[in-house]
Amino acid sequence: SIYFAIFSSHLTYGSIIWGQSSSSRNVKRILRLQKRALRIISFANYRDHASPLFKNLSILKIFDHIKFQNILFVYDSLNNRLPAILNKLYTYSKDIHSQNTRDASQLKLSLPKVETSMHGLNSIEYQSIKDWNKMIDENPPLILQDLPRSKIKTIIINYLLNTYS
Repeated sequence: SIYFAIFSSHLTYGSIIWGQSSSSRNVKRILRLQKRALRIISFANYRDHASPLFKNLSILKIFDHIKFQNILFVYDSLNNRLPAILNKLYTYSKDIHSQNTRDASQLKLSLPKVETSMHGLNSIEYQSIKDWNKMIDENPPLILQDLPRSKIKTIIINYLLNTYS
């Protein structure tokens, strides 16, 4: 409760905007602060490995928190829960071409063509599609966009927490 009251609210605010670049020096600094906060809250030694703490407390690392926000953003867009201009941001692979490809049958989204890192590879659109498609790859029987929002939040958190050792 202490973590979510003090630390998490600051991480969540705008993280989908400022956290897209995984090489960002600031995001790495935030991860170090996040690990330190978890060690203090759980009374762990300052040298203890942080991943088990994250998993036991069901808290996402900052990079995974950004992935969580990205996937929810895609979900909200596909279910018309965002402003009208953002609801048309994503296109299914099956709508791009007529062949029945693996991506089309799994309801993956089509990645836009990009030329730059700053405005292309690190854009919210590109990164959120990448995170969405990766989650679909690792949970193939799920049709994520048809699930209720509370259920998809649980699925995403469990999916991301299972990557921790």
